[in-house]
Amino acid sequence: MSFNFKTYRDALAKSKPPVIPYLGIFSKDLLPLEENNPDYVKEGDLQLVNFEKMRLLFRAIAQLYKSTYVQYPFERDPKIRGHLKNLKSIDEKEAYNLSLVAEPRV
Repeated sequence: MSFNFKTYRDALAKSKPPVIPYLGIFSKDLLPLEENNPDYVKEGDLQLVNFEKMRLLFRAIAQLYKSTYVQYPFERDPKIRGHLKNLKSIDEKEAYNLSLVAEPRV
């Protein structure tokens, strides 16, 4: 993990969930861990899982999970639930056409 965004990282570590983390930092941490560390290490004739890499990946993902996982004490609203259950789904082409209506290409 780099020391970029140190002030932000310190503030995030002191924050109580729920927080909305900046995902760019997490992807910036995960990408080098994934790309610069092999999945397997060779020890003699054996190919072994690189547990150090897995530990580092877990640590970064666990921090993201910790900052966002909160159960909210919302009460269920039957009107809202009914509305959500009755929403019509659309396919990708229809969604694309609606996006062109909302934001025409120039």
